This record gives sequence, structure tokens and C-alpha cells, in this order.
Amino acid sequence: MEFKLCENGNTQTITRHCCSYICAFLNSDGGTLYFGVKESTLSGKKSVVIGMQNFRNEKKRDLLRGQIVSSLLQMRPAVNCVSPRIDIEFIPVSFT
Repeated sequence: MEFKLCENGNTQTITRHCCSYICAFLNSDGGTLYFGVKESTLSGKKSVVIGMQNFRNEKKRDLLRGQIVSSLLQMRPAVNCVSPRIDIEFIPVSFT
């Protein structure tokens, strides 16, 4: 399980992180990558969900999904993006 903050919501940065981690996950036992989470520190603080404000609307989420899939299709050997092993989803976060 990996966490990335990516507060600014830069799609290129997120796509680059996704491709790097997906490549690593495919070459190992798999894994899960969460964006919008501030990772815990060595001092023992717990990870904190920050969320990603830039991806509240469906159009931006679809754009990011498309960029990730497009990048994965360019990897060699080819990555099967329809595989049940790769799932790109956005989980709503609500703060109370």
C-alpha cells in the first residue's frame, strides 16, 4: 500500500506516479496506490486523508483516467488496462 499527497492535482505528476507504481506492482505481488493521503511520518503520526479537490467533477476524473490508461498502453511489455488487476477509481471524501 502506497500513499501520495499530490495536493495540487497535477495530472502529469499523478500519471507519472501511477505508471511507476503500477509497473512495480505488476512485477511483484501487486499493491494499492492512494492519492490524496499524507503518509505517516517516522515520528509515529498516522496517515491523514487530505483528498484531491481538483477532481471533484467527472470530466476531470475522466481526463485523468484517460491519461493514465494512455500511458500504460505505451509501456513495454504491454499492460492490459482492462485487467481486473488494474482499477482506477475515485473515492469521495467527506469531512465532518
